[in-house]
Amino acid sequence: TSRYDEIEQFLATRIVQGNRAKTREDWKRDIEEAHKKYGTGKTVIQAKVWYLTSVKYYPLYGSTFFYVHYKGFWSYPNHLIVAVDLAGVKFVNQKSKQIMAEYKYAQLESVAVDIVDDAVTLNMRTSGPEEQRSFNFETHQKEDIANLIASYSPVHSNWQRVGEAKTKLIRASEEDRAKLWQEVWGCRRMLAVEHKMLQEPPDKGNFLTTTLRKYNRARLE
Repeated sequence: TSRYDEIEQFLATRIVQGNRAKTREDWKRDIEEAHKKYGTGKTVIQAKVWYLTSVKYYPLYGSTFFYVHYKGFWSYPNHLIVAVDLAGVKFVNQKSKQIMAEYKYAQLESVAVDIVDDAVTLNMRTSGPEEQRSFNFETHQKEDIANLIASYSPVHSNWQRVGEAKTKLIRASEEDRAKLWQEVWGCRRMLAVEHKMLQEPPDKGNFLTTTLRKYNRARLE
């Protein structure tokens, strides 16, 4: 058994599936030849340095991927990756990993997080009315995206929290409170008088308690 039998340990699945002309044996042979050519005589540390020296020129190197769903209509797939790195934000195709659009932090006007609808909105500075300005993405990692952007770009640290008003309690008016009290009182009366489910506490001879109980009974009846 060759150490290169599990080619998925050395290559991304999209690379293997993207070149169907090659068989698994072809991939095993290519990987083995590459290791002999570039790895012979090198220590583990040297090999890692060579690897990082090569991959650091890739456009997505150092990016953190967030899998999101675009809320709206545009010419790209609605399921995509928002990649956040030191330079800015990129919109990446999930399957091909192709960069569909990218924006520097200087182009990012503001970040808004909707805490109710699990969404994050990136508002861009545009040079013309024909350019799209706002991008709304649905994701549970909304705050992670906003915080990571803020860590790279301190000017965006005061990102907006929207939707908080939806979670705040609404102050009831006097009319609403009176209506609710009548409903509660009606339910109590039904339980006490019609269904006999509310039991009176034992009478311990307290004058004030007895008087209040008689008064409430009269109101129920």
